[in-house]
Amino acid sequence: MEIHFDGQTTEEFFQWMAAKIQDVTLPIVKETVEESLFDEELLTRKEVSKRILNCSVDTADKYYLYQSGFPYCERGGERLYPKKAVEKCKTAGIKTVMITGDHKISATAIAKKLGILEDEDEALTGLELEKMSDEDLQKNVRHYSVYARVSPEHKVRIVKAFRKTGAVVAMTGDGVNDAPALKNADIGISMGLNGTDVAKNASDMILTDDNFVTIVEAVKHGRNIFDNIKKAVHFLIATNIGEIVTIFVGLLLGLKSPLLAIQLLWINLVTDSFPAIALGLEPPEKNIMNKKPRNPKKGIFADGLWNKIIIEGVMIGILTLLA
Repeated sequence: MEIHFDGQTTEEFFQWMAAKIQDVTLPIVKETVEESLFDEELLTRKEVSKRILNCSVDTADKYYLYQSGFPYCERGGERLYPKKAVEKCKTAGIKTVMITGDHKISATAIAKKLGILEDEDEALTGLELEKMSDEDLQKNVRHYSVYARVSPEHKVRIVKAFRKTGAVVAMTGDGVNDAPALKNADIGISMGLNGTDVAKNASDMILTDDNFVTIVEAVKHGRNIFDNIKKAVHFLIATNIGEIVTIFVGLLLGLKSPLLAIQLLWINLVTDSFPAIALGLEPPEKNIMNKKPRNPKKGIFADGLWNKIIIEGVMIGILTLLA
């Protein structure tokens, strides 16, 4: 198994590792980690990527280490689910961005492994961010996928820049310095296991497992809930319009009331309620994460749903009279 980390110094790495895993044999790791590991001038990006992301710890094969919501682990040479979760985000039209206080080299190395970063030009440091005006940042914010060495003020600027482009922003964080950005995001998501109370109070959601994959699953189920609500509303309104058309047209034609009061009660009690419940409990469609995000300004009846409901309701009424 391989454990991945993104510490800033060797000392910080060992402190973090000791806190997470009590029985790690540190000399195994010390052989591959040096003080010069984080010196940008001495090591190339490729070497840093290799040394950061391939430190073997043989005694830790049963542990999952969490860093910023990503369980960086491999078993048998096969990466576990974080990379697949990022790929799902891409197909679902969701842009995953890494905002970290860590060094640009370690941030880009991990981002590449996860599929967040494709081009190194998409990485920006806090110093470079400070030189940009709010207008320039808003214009180019979608171009960058990694923001490294950033301060709490930078995080807030990034969140606001994304929101000004019309994007719905979900921000994750666990520390006190993440609270302002969590508060300014559309959806602030804090870590339940390692998050501070300040971050939890500033957020809208708390991840009980500190796992990025949970966010992707939440998006999937959220889309499914919205689709099921649309299906249930579509069915209920269409059938009720059918009842109205049946009675109204029947009276215009001089017919006796096509439906008695007891029949209407039976329709509403049995034939409406149970099918609507079934529609509301439908599992997600297979391609639900291949759809692009819907426009939040659109209502539930957008994209011609009203027209479908009226046409189907009229057809139900006419067919009932003909029967």
